[in-house]
Amino acid sequence: MKHCFQLRHWFALLAAAAWLATPLRLSAQTNLPAVTATNASVPKPPPVADPPAGGNEAGSGALMISGGADAPAIFANFTLPAGVTNHQDQVVIGGDAQIDGTVLGDLVVVAGNARINGTVEGDLVVVLGATTLGPQAVIGKDVVAIGGGLKRPPGARVGGDVTAFGADQFPLFGAITPWLAHGPFWGRLLTYDTGWPWVVALVFLLFNLLLQLLFPGPLQAAVDAMEKRPISSLFVGMLAKILCGFLTLLLLVTVVGILVIPFLSAATLVAYLFGKITVYRYAGRQLGRPVGLDGNAHPALALVLGTLIFYVLYTVPILGMFVWACTGLFGLGAVVLAGMEQFRRERPKPPAPATPAGAPAGNPVAEGTVPPLPVVPVPEAFSLPRAGFWIRFFAVLLDMLVLVLPLLVFHHHSPPGFQTVMLLWLGYHVLLWSVRGTTVGGIILGLRLVRLDGRPVGWAVALVRALASSLSLAALGLGFFWVAFSRGKQSWHDQIAGTVLVRGARNQSLL
Repeated sequence: MKHCFQLRHWFALLAAAAWLATPLRLSAQTNLPAVTATNASVPKPPPVADPPAGGNEAGSGALMISGGADAPAIFANFTLPAGVTNHQDQVVIGGDAQIDGTVLGDLVVVAGNARINGTVEGDLVVVLGATTLGPQAVIGKDVVAIGGGLKRPPGARVGGDVTAFGADQFPLFGAITPWLAHGPFWGRLLTYDTGWPWVVALVFLLFNLLLQLLFPGPLQAAVDAMEKRPISSLFVGMLAKILCGFLTLLLLVTVVGILVIPFLSAATLVAYLFGKITVYRYAGRQLGRPVGLDGNAHPALALVLGTLIFYVLYTVPILGMFVWACTGLFGLGAVVLAGMEQFRRERPKPPAPATPAGAPAGNPVAEGTVPPLPVVPVPEAFSLPRAGFWIRFFAVLLDMLVLVLPLLVFHHHSPPGFQTVMLLWLGYHVLLWSVRGTTVGGIILGLRLVRLDGRPVGWAVALVRALASSLSLAALGLGFFWVAFSRGKQSWHDQIAGTVLVRGARNQSLL
C-alpha cells in the first residue's frame, strides 16, 4: 500500500474542482446522463438510451445539476444499476455513489461515500468519504481514499496502486471526516449529526464565560463601542485584519522581526476572542430587551443567550460560515475601537503654565497683582476644522486632473511610464506644500496643510510627508483610509510628518 500521489491522482482531484467552476444548468430530474443499458464495452458510445425503471435510486425529486455529456452529480446521490454502462468519467460532489454497473472512465467522489460492487475501468478517487469495495468490485487502475476508511474484501480486484489516508491509518479522521463533509463543505460550522463539534462549542462557551468574569471592564467597553459605532466596527475590523497580515509579512521580510510575530499573533488571538464575546453579548442584550433583560446588569446571561442564537445560525448551510466570518470582523473592530478610546483617555494632560519669573510671592489673586497673560496665537491646526476623508479624496481627484491632463495633451503618442508619473506626482506635492501649503485641489476646496506645532511647512516636512505617503499606499491604501477612523483626522503620513489638513482656508492662490 503506497501513501504518495501520482500525477493522475491530482488531475482527478482537479477535475472534481473544475466541475464546481463550470457553468451548470439546474434540472429537477435525476436521470443519469450518457448511461446506456449494455453489458459490452464498445469503442464509441452508442446513442443514449433511457435507464431502466427504478435505475436511479438516489430518490425521486433529488436535485441534479447537469452540464452536458459528463454531468456531475452535485449534492445528489448517484446510482448506476447492474447491467448499465456509463461511458464517461463520473464526478459526485456532496452525495454518495453506488456503482453496480460499469464506469468506463474515472470515478471521483468528494464529500460522500462510494460503494463499488461493479466495475470502474479508470481511477477511483474518494475524498472525505468512506470507500467500500464489494466482492465483485473491479477497479482498472488506482484507488485513492483520503479522509475516510477503505474496506476491501478478498474478492475485490484493483489493477493499480492503493493509496489510503484516513480512519484506518489515523483513527482521528473517523470523527473529523463526517464533520468536514457535512459541515465546512456545506458552508457551516455545526451539524446536528456530529456530536463532538457541539462539545467543542460548549467548551468555548465556558471559556468565554471565564473571560467575562476575569475582564468585565474591557469587554463592557467593547460592547459599548459596538453599540455606538456598529458600522465603524465592521470597517475597522476589516482594516485591522488587513493591517495584521501586512505587518506579519513585513516582519517576515525583515527576518529580525520574526521574533515579534508570536507576540503579534497572541495579541490578535486575544482581540479575536474578546471580539466574539462582544458580538455574542451585544446580540444577547438586543434580544433580551423586549423581555426586560438588562444586558449590562447580567452580562453572563446576555452572553449565553447570544451564543446560543449564533450557534443555531452556524448550523445553516452557507449562512453559517458567512455569519461566523462577519462576527469575527465586527468583534475585532469593536475591540480595536475600545482600545483606541482607552488610549485617548490615558494620554497625559498638558502641564499647567509655570509662574512667570519675578512674580510676587503670596496669593496674587487676593493681592490684586495678577499680571496680564500674554496672548498666545492658536495654531491653525487647532483653530480650524480638520478635513475629512471625502473632501481629501475629491481634492486628490482635482490634482490628478491638473497633472494628468497636460501629460495626455503633450504626450498622447508616447505616454510617460509609471515611475515618471510617480516622480512628477511627488514633486508636484512637495513643491506646492512647501511654497503655498496647499495644492490646486486644496485651493479649490479650501484646504491647507499645516503643522501641529504651528510652524510653517518647509521643504523637509513636505518631503517627509510625500515619501511617507508611499507607506500609506503600500498597506493597500489603509494609511489613506485611516483619516475616516482617526479622531484627529490624520492619515499615516500626517502622523509621521506631524501635519494635518484643515478646512476654511479661503482666499488662497498659487501666487
